[in-house]
Amino acid sequence: MKRRTFLRHLGLAGTGLGLARLPLALAVDTPALTGYRALICIFLYGGADTHNLLLPTDPEPWQTYRQRRAVLALEEDTLLPLTGTDDEGMAFALHPGCERLQALFAAGELQFVRNVGALRQPLTLEEARTDHRLLPAQLFSHADQQIHWMRGEALRQQSSGWGGRLREMLADNLPDTAIAPAFALGFANPWQAGERSGPFILGNQGVSTLVETYSADHADAMHARLQTLLQAARKNAQRPLQRLYASRLDSALANSRQLAALLQDQPPLDTPFPDTPFGRDLAMVTRLIDLRESLGHNRQLFFVALPGWDTHDRQLQDFPRLAQTLSEGMAALADALKTLGVFDAVTTFTASDFGRTLTSNGDGSDHGWGTHQMVMGGALSGSGFQGRFPNLAGNGPDDFGYGRMLPSTATQQYQATLARWFGLPESRLVELFPDLSRFDRATLPFLPA
Repeated sequence: MKRRTFLRHLGLAGTGLGLARLPLALAVDTPALTGYRALICIFLYGGADTHNLLLPTDPEPWQTYRQRRAVLALEEDTLLPLTGTDDEGMAFALHPGCERLQALFAAGELQFVRNVGALRQPLTLEEARTDHRLLPAQLFSHADQQIHWMRGEALRQQSSGWGGRLREMLADNLPDTAIAPAFALGFANPWQAGERSGPFILGNQGVSTLVETYSADHADAMHARLQTLLQAARKNAQRPLQRLYASRLDSALANSRQLAALLQDQPPLDTPFPDTPFGRDLAMVTRLIDLRESLGHNRQLFFVALPGWDTHDRQLQDFPRLAQTLSEGMAALADALKTLGVFDAVTTFTASDFGRTLTSNGDGSDHGWGTHQMVMGGALSGSGFQGRFPNLAGNGPDDFGYGRMLPSTATQQYQATLARWFGLPESRLVELFPDLSRFDRATLPFLPA
């Protein structure tokens, strides 16, 4: 690891430090950020098979779906129809486990971004098949495509995530706060990792403290001993890395104590959440949003993981559970945000490694490319369907092979729409997503400018 990379990770990992506490060279002229806004990323780890989440119900595409899905095809009479049609007059339905998402869609509070995926530039099927230099790096690799989605570029040239870079680009217009306005539930992630900052990582039960690690009788003594060690380390002029580590650890401990105290004193929220790890994660996100004024935050970023979507087998058994978990969790989140009066100010979006094959391997589906993702919030505008739905025909104009759909919308266009709504000026979107310069359209119309 290069020395400067080591210093950056040593100084930032797990601290939850606010940007104003760090030297920044990225900030340039950006309009003042007024009001409150937040982005919640729900990452579906494993590559969600959204062919069985959003389904076409017009006769021709439905028959193609049934034929190509084979044993994975759902029964038409079990589907949940969506209100209205897309711009081409096509009708759609949802998986039977997504009743709560159906209601959100009918209320205009949920939209689908269709056939979105990793792209370096717009591609025809012929170009994708004949010139692999135009394809994203390691196209069907879980780890590589997770990084692509979270870093916002296709060649792995960035060392930071687009959420982290977005926060740093807006640094001069964010309040001076000790605790960073970015929170990850459970573990760190590439999306929130900036060049000079990282998220505050906590569990869905709150912040781990020395009181929890040791018995109450020993916690004060342990804390005093640790402070003595840190003070000695900070005074050691001969060891700059030791001083830096001590300073960052001291700040992290102070931030943890501050947030733990706020959560302990917080009145309970009224909205019930599903008693699942995902539901408990979303409940904690809601609590942190409720603390936004106490934390001094007018912008917040949240990351929540929902794993288990790598359905090479047992898809018909596992997918219904995953779909219902996602549906009920997102609906509870919407209810809680409405109770807090911030549903219009919070946009929740899903992402995943990649789509999956339309064809079956016998008991599941394999790694694909284009996928359908969802956006939820009170600020949504335009039609309920964004992007072009793919032609599902075998050897058709969108079939890269084995039912892997060639994306018609780039992840960067999806993400740039979210970044612009969060407060980044349109003129700076290419700075955040360099690949956007190759596309005719930088953003999609599901959020206002």
